[in-house]
Amino acid sequence: MGKKLYYNIIVPVKLKTTYTYSLDRSLVSGSIVGCRVLVSFNNRTITGLVLKRTTPEKGVDYKDIIDILDPKPIIEDDLIRLIVWMSDYYLTDIGRVLNTVLPKFLLNNFEKYYKKSPLVDLETLSFSERIIFDSLPQKDLYKSIVKIGDDYILNSLIDKGAIEIFYDEIRKVREKKVLAIEVSDKGKAYLEENRGKLSKTSKVMELLDFISYNGGVVKNSDLISLHGFSTYAISKGVKLGLLKKGEEAVERIPSALFSKGEGKENPIVLNDQQLTAISEVSKSVEKGKFDTFLLYGVTGSGKTEVYIEIVKKVLSMGKSAIVLIPEISLAPQTVGRFKKVFENRIAILHSRLSDGERYDSWKQIQNGRYDVVIGVRSAIFAPIKNLGVIIVDEEHERTYKQSDTEPCYNAGNLAILRSKFNSAVTVLGSATPSLESYHNAITGKYKLLTMTKRGTGAKLPRISLITLDKSFYSNLFHPHTVKKMKEEIDKGRKVIIFHNRRGYASYQICKKCGYIEHCDSCAVSMTYHLNTKELICHQCGSVKKTRVCCSSCGDQNIVFRGVGTEQVEEEIKRIFPNRGVVRMDIDTTRKKDSHSNLLNRFRDKDISFLLGTQMISKGLDIEDVSLVVIVNGDISFIMPDFRSDEFGFQQLVQVAGRSGRGRYEGEVIIQTFEPSNKIFKYTEKQDFLTFSKNELKSRKEFNYPPFSKIIKLNFSNKSYDKLTEDALYIYEKLSGLGNKFVVYYPVDCIINKINNSFKKQIIIRSDRDKDPNGNGLREAIKKSIVDYFDNSSTRIFIDVDPLNIV
Repeated sequence: MGKKLYYNIIVPVKLKTTYTYSLDRSLVSGSIVGCRVLVSFNNRTITGLVLKRTTPEKGVDYKDIIDILDPKPIIEDDLIRLIVWMSDYYLTDIGRVLNTVLPKFLLNNFEKYYKKSPLVDLETLSFSERIIFDSLPQKDLYKSIVKIGDDYILNSLIDKGAIEIFYDEIRKVREKKVLAIEVSDKGKAYLEENRGKLSKTSKVMELLDFISYNGGVVKNSDLISLHGFSTYAISKGVKLGLLKKGEEAVERIPSALFSKGEGKENPIVLNDQQLTAISEVSKSVEKGKFDTFLLYGVTGSGKTEVYIEIVKKVLSMGKSAIVLIPEISLAPQTVGRFKKVFENRIAILHSRLSDGERYDSWKQIQNGRYDVVIGVRSAIFAPIKNLGVIIVDEEHERTYKQSDTEPCYNAGNLAILRSKFNSAVTVLGSATPSLESYHNAITGKYKLLTMTKRGTGAKLPRISLITLDKSFYSNLFHPHTVKKMKEEIDKGRKVIIFHNRRGYASYQICKKCGYIEHCDSCAVSMTYHLNTKELICHQCGSVKKTRVCCSSCGDQNIVFRGVGTEQVEEEIKRIFPNRGVVRMDIDTTRKKDSHSNLLNRFRDKDISFLLGTQMISKGLDIEDVSLVVIVNGDISFIMPDFRSDEFGFQQLVQVAGRSGRGRYEGEVIIQTFEPSNKIFKYTEKQDFLTFSKNELKSRKEFNYPPFSKIIKLNFSNKSYDKLTEDALYIYEKLSGLGNKFVVYYPVDCIINKINNSFKKQIIIRSDRDKDPNGNGLREAIKKSIVDYFDNSSTRIFIDVDPLNIV
């Protein structure tokens, strides 16, 4: 048996493959697959993840693993399999996938340090080595020791044990520690000898007794603020040597978990449709059988109550659950509902957590402290064990798809795959399911569960259209809309106003020459923001101060066109000067906890209006909302894409569903310039079934998903000529690889320059009959682009199953 073991290691860099390292067999006491290791790579010391054991190739000299960083695997087999699958399916370097799955604090680089050893035999050192060794102070650490001479001297000192090597993590996130008071050995003996002998008024004795009873160590702040001990008694105990000061690690709890939990105090009575859904899912959970359910339930049908009962069932069997939500804005509401039932068994994961909060949450999930994880897209990678169910709420939402960076994964699809790896259940819930999911349900791939009535017995809101004309640009709300808003707020009710454009105005234009102020780095107009009086590019973030004259002709007759949420807010305040309004968009929710703070303000009786972009269209459940106003429904259909009607219908129905969820009947007003748009007819009736039937028929006719597979190749380069050359090269290679798929000629992206880089794209579509799983399509792309872009200035970005093709 050889003295070494060999392992495939994933390193967190943009590389297509893993690398093999060796390890002395005597250093391994069990499996290290799933552990982090320290390895030397490209003259750096970095953290990698052990993928699997492997067999070495003959004649190859492998580098040694420097150190094993974890006493046990930090992720289970299901996440390791998921990393490999994502790299293959999404055509992404496996190192990039690792960076996506593991949080940054687990993949920090390390710096090498040298230290003088106190145990060296000085007689073994040469004259040159002794000079270097004697020049070093005993306790210091050095990044570099040899300032004269060469590496030979340093290596010799290391071999002789005169110099020791240490590695220190760069940008380490550390445990949070606070002052704690501990009973000393003297204090323990004193307490044992004098218990009952001293007066009950002895505060030091009482303090000793209390700390001893509570495990021997208690946080200093808790002793004072929670238990009423004085700083004097603590100081006296320390001075007498009966107590000693130390440190205790504490968990940083996200503020959303401080809530006592939202929801009705009285037990909820579930209706027959909810009970049926719970029963069907529970059967699969009990059998430990992999299944995927699509829970199609109208807005307000009580899907959250169903989720809670399913999670109860899973936990009762000793298993765990992941609950995915589409927006951070929903975290406080969802956590509140679940916390009322599951109390302190819940962890949350999302991008607004501080590094420390994310570190503590991740570690505690890994250690089994929590068995329910609630979070946005990235929570699908939570290191939770013994998984029983993954719930994807509002499964149709585009936010589950990562589209701005590779890997372009879909968390809904990963939920199904991870459930499969764990023989667990996935529940996809929505009032407006994605057409892919609904197609999978009606063809038997998923199990369909339907809830057609609201859980509270309330009626679905009435939806009406109001036709706009040119007066909209001076008065954003039709007189009938204003009348309805006034009626509702006069009754003490609340109104949600939806407008899916932020800023004040979409662009600035010169009335004399027609010049529109564009971003210097991107091919887009700049949006005017009133609060900062700046023009801001919503692509690259660049800023210009507004000018009093045209940048092109110098004329001062410049105006703003297009309507954003800031302008809508200004109009609401003009019409209703004595009524409060809360605005929720990216600009007002940049700070931590801003989502929950704004929603709490809206719940206040002094606030009548909630105005926002798409983040208010998802899942909000606010009892007193009786009216929803959609300022301009046409914006939902502005993109020339095959999914435009689907996205528009989903958005309108979802935001409409925020109305009438409590004690008041709901109403929805959609203002539009095109009331004849067929999608408005489906929306008025909230008729998903007819919409999906007709839309799927159209998709099949034109061979769009779910009847085909699409991959989008995005190219970017600062040189337009080089970009065109490379895109044409790939187009020609793909076009010559068979007839299983259609390759579309490279075209400029709809925004063809961002941050000084030009953009082109190629769309490739395969027929599901000829290439059912898209494997042929992915292999063709691998063959076409392999190694080509390693030495090219053109960057390629691969989006498998894109949400749009423009």
